[in-house]
Amino acid sequence: MVIERRWKKWVFFYIPLSVFVIGTLFPFYWMLVTAIRPDAELYRSWRAVNNAPFWTLQPTLEHFRDLMAKTMFPRWLWNTFYIAVASTGISLACGLLADTRWPGCGSRWRACSARPSS
Repeated sequence: MVIERRWKKWVFFYIPLSVFVIGTLFPFYWMLVTAIRPDAELYRSWRAVNNAPFWTLQPTLEHFRDLMAKTMFPRWLWNTFYIAVASTGISLACGLLADTRWPGCGSRWRACSARPSS
């Protein structure tokens, strides 16, 4: 079915798509703004006169420096990467073995027996 009128396309496609995209991307934007916001601005009251909740006035990378210098985050990140690569390799190996036809199996969907099927 082709939408013949331009307003129908906007109402039924572009507006819902825009709402979905904004709703999906907004948490990522909020995390980024919160990460680069200085502490004084981060803990300011919501009712402050000069409060700007959706952007920051003085961005800083201090939180990232503290994360890398004062915690064991690089090691945790490496451990997570190592476990992800190892589990992916194990899953690929098991999947490859499960997909291989072994001698003694007649059909892919029949159970294997000790003797080859005739």
